[in-house]
Amino acid sequence: MKKVRLINTLKGLSVFISVLLMQSLAVILCILGIIIYKNISGGKYASYTQAIDENEVMVKVIFQILSALLSFVLCAVLYNKSDMKKEKCNYNNIFSVRNIVSVVAISIGSSFFLSIMLNIISLISGGYVSSYSQNMEQFNSGNPVFMLLYIVLIGPLSEEVIFRGAILDRFRKAFPFMWANILQALLFGVYHGNFIQGFYSFLLGVILGMLLKKTNSIIIPISTHVLFNISSCIFCYIFIDGIVIWLCILLMIISLFVFISGFRNFLIIKV
Repeated sequence: MKKVRLINTLKGLSVFISVLLMQSLAVILCILGIIIYKNISGGKYASYTQAIDENEVMVKVIFQILSALLSFVLCAVLYNKSDMKKEKCNYNNIFSVRNIVSVVAISIGSSFFLSIMLNIISLISGGYVSSYSQNMEQFNSGNPVFMLLYIVLIGPLSEEVIFRGAILDRFRKAFPFMWANILQALLFGVYHGNFIQGFYSFLLGVILGMLLKKTNSIIIPISTHVLFNISSCIFCYIFIDGIVIWLCILLMIISLFVFISGFRNFLIIKV
């Protein structure tokens, strides 16, 4: 039993390490692509660092997309062979009107709750948040079409196949679901690379893992993740700078109520 647990834990961690290696490969491909393009267009770079410095935003955007696509291909193959993929699910029940409403409530409620909580933290202390905000502003300054494509499609799709697909499937063979779900959510948080994103990604990862267990289908976590990201983008545009902390807390309570209502409604549905 201990041997089986160790083997499957290592398998789950090896998938995560493979995804990180895919990021390294994506960086190399991005730099080579920029250098080749520059040479073809008549220019050249004195060094790799010059290529990165002069095209920093473009490199980051292309890197995110390419890394996600490479990781998706790898983990889609692993997920397709997993035990989880073989489990039966009732799609008629999963995509009932009541279920769809629940997923929308879960996505919007959790997105607004976590976004408001982040803003409350920023009002109290700008330490970790200022660093996070600088990273997000730099990332969002890229091509809006590429950004939208990544945020609402490529990112959620690849991350769900990686963490709720390939990694969670291996951890489930090693631990009871609760611990397997927490472990994959922890890796999901680490994957995002900074404290703020890591914190709310961990919470989101736990929720998405529970939705997967309930439905035996990765479609619901993907759909929820897509709606979560869209809601977060909308919130960033409608949030008013300088909003008082009491109003933040009120909005956070409302968002939490919406999330809990949707989640409870989802859990009592037979799928």
